[in-house]
Amino acid sequence: MARKRVLFYTEGWGTGGIEAVILGVLKTQAFREARMDFDIFSVCEWNDSYDATIERLGGRHLVRFPQARPNIFKKMVHGTREFSRILAAGDYSVVHVNATNGMSLVYSSIARRRGVPVRVVHSHNSYFDDISTHPLVKKLGHRLGKALLSRSATARIACSEAAGKFLFDGRPFEVVPNGIDPARFAFDAEKRRAVRSRLKVSESSVLLGNVGRVDDRKNPMFQVRLLAALRERGLDARYLMVGDGDLKDETMALAREMGVADSLAILPATSEPEASYCALDALVMPSTTEGFGMTAIEAQCAGLPVVASDALPESVVVTDIIRRISLVAPMDEWAAAVEEFLSRGIDRAGYARIMGESAYNVERTAARMVGLWEAG
Repeated sequence: MARKRVLFYTEGWGTGGIEAVILGVLKTQAFREARMDFDIFSVCEWNDSYDATIERLGGRHLVRFPQARPNIFKKMVHGTREFSRILAAGDYSVVHVNATNGMSLVYSSIARRRGVPVRVVHSHNSYFDDISTHPLVKKLGHRLGKALLSRSATARIACSEAAGKFLFDGRPFEVVPNGIDPARFAFDAEKRRAVRSRLKVSESSVLLGNVGRVDDRKNPMFQVRLLAALRERGLDARYLMVGDGDLKDETMALAREMGVADSLAILPATSEPEASYCALDALVMPSTTEGFGMTAIEAQCAGLPVVASDALPESVVVTDIIRRISLVAPMDEWAAAVEEFLSRGIDRAGYARIMGESAYNVERTAARMVGLWEAG
């Protein structure tokens, strides 16, 4: 019997949460046993760090606009045209659409017209993403896509209840938690030593940080102010941001203004965030919006305390080392939460087992996705 071929769609490609979920599933025993072939199509990309991994796993990363971020009109016109061409040439039996808003549903509609029998739409967002340019066009496209194209899916899944309600507007969907590999994200003392040595941070200093894009949604200015507040309280704190984004210069400018620039390092995005989780003493996530918050799940697996905004859904609270706080709460409340975690003496090695037994084990995620793909 011929092997099934799966085509994943995502609008952009880098080193974020959607990419981590896709690759995590492709590395599982459940996917290997299903004996399926795969390709990944993205309209654009801003980081190709994972391409070698995709090739090693036997797939291809197909990109319409490599190393570019075109405007909404070029993305829609050229992206849909290229997607249709790939489907016509590829003999795919499954399309898995990783959707961030209603406009993504056009890709499941194209797959239906091309006769692809299994069309899974996977909602990853609980808010309307990227409205900095052409906001009216994007909002209209989001609403029309939800209203007119949702029926093109043979299965609807979401990373959280909020993400499903956001995209599917009352139509039935299933929550499939984003899974991680517990062994990959388990605490590793050697990785901790290596990263802290490179940053010249001693074990007597506290290293806080964030792994994610340096942009408005991740709230880097708040992170700088928290660093300054903690240092004012007498904590020997350093801070690490790992990610790309358009606010790097502004973030460093504020750090200089507040006198903490020497305590802040910003490193490029990485395809191996687990080393940073091991190096940190607490993860700070004051996000203004989050579709889910995969970073918080990965961090807990490494036994890394997480102090996050309540923009993250309650479903990310899996262990006793995460706390959600309102962004309008006083900065002292955030600082006190960090200090409380630091005072606990947490045994970081035990949390990989806890996460492995939770719903966020990637083998469970992969088994459910494979079941959906095999249903057609």
